[in-house]
Amino acid sequence: FAYTSVIGACAKAAQWQAALATFQATVAAAVRPNTVTCNSLVDAMASSSGQWQRALSFLSELAQLEVQSDEITWTSAIRACESCSEWQWSIALLDGMSVWNIMPNIVSYASVVRACRWSCAWSCALALMERMATQTIQADLLFCNMLLSLLAKAEQWRLACEFLATMAWNQMEPDETSWATVADVGKESSQWRVALGALSGCRAAATPLNAQLHTAAVSAAADASEWRTAMRVWSSSSLARENERSVGAAACAFQEGARWLPAL
Repeated sequence: FAYTSVIGACAKAAQWQAALATFQATVAAAVRPNTVTCNSLVDAMASSSGQWQRALSFLSELAQLEVQSDEITWTSAIRACESCSEWQWSIALLDGMSVWNIMPNIVSYASVVRACRWSCAWSCALALMERMATQTIQADLLFCNMLLSLLAKAEQWRLACEFLATMAWNQMEPDETSWATVADVGKESSQWRVALGALSGCRAAATPLNAQLHTAAVSAAADASEWRTAMRVWSSSSLARENERSVGAAACAFQEGARWLPAL
């Protein structure tokens, strides 16, 4: 118990070397490690940047140590891969859980999606949703927003819109982050109507609005030389009028419409 507590403390402090040294001392003292002890060590490696290979190596040694791994062990190993954007290994570990008859949970899948996000592996991340459904694992709002963020980063505006609609069909109410993410991908993809649609959808759903959403809508319209629309959106919200980026976009819209004087 004492060894496990020390390793757990090392994990919280992201001190994988100290955690590993303590684990080795456990083995040297002829104290048989258990699943909790091993989970703490993998967690320490996951919490320390760049230690994904050590985590995978240790995972492969558990059978030799006669320690039974569980979903926490594998999820921690996935987290270690996530921190280094090793999304292929993250998916391989998810596959490995099935081989060992270990049921992943929402945290396991979320870690894989985060690994995919840094590499823009959006198609693999979307496939995970179907896989979760076969295992009756319910995606939560945070998970859905991560997927939306991944699609936005890859400028997949059509898929982002479709996914947002799917959330509503599955009785998952989008929040202001969901709508703002779709507005952002509309702006970055030069699809100003998408950004405006996100703003309208958020209002229709009576979801609280935020400055990010308004700014994306104003900027998208301004970038498309839709200066009247940009000014209408900007003037309709105190959030937009008080946001520096939104004010800048509105000034650009004025210039595009040869309305430079009111922008001063």
